[in-house]
Amino acid sequence: MMSENRAVYEVHTAITTRRSRRIVSPEVPTADLLEDFFEARCFLDALNLRRKDALDALITPEIRSKMLTVEAEYEEPITAQVARIAELEAIVKDRVLADGCSTKGTHLHAVWMKGRVTWDGKSLEAYSKADPKLLAFRTEGSPSVVIRGVKE
Repeated sequence: MMSENRAVYEVHTAITTRRSRRIVSPEVPTADLLEDFFEARCFLDALNLRRKDALDALITPEIRSKMLTVEAEYEEPITAQVARIAELEAIVKDRVLADGCSTKGTHLHAVWMKGRVTWDGKSLEAYSKADPKLLAFRTEGSPSVVIRGVKE
């Protein structure tokens, strides 16, 4: 029990002794905040791995063996069920597309949706220079941000 408390203490110490948080202010460059964001996500991943390792350490080899037996027992029926679900989904989608209308069951609703209309934005922008009235029909949504990993 004492060693378990020590492990919790070490994790807590690691959390509380991380470099101090940077104060988020307009003067801090966004690139620096992205680095802090990345480090925080990495640290969270490390904490989750440590937690998993600590929980796994509680499982004896005998119990682990039994768990693997249960996993093996369910693997084939689960794989078959996942394949059956994928097959049924494809068939339902094909039928709804062919029928051209939605179909509602007791628990699920396959919703038919009209194809999305798209326009050639570059060509319309060019055309609007000759006919500015066209711009009355143009709307632009708010910008958004996606945070992605840097490709090397």
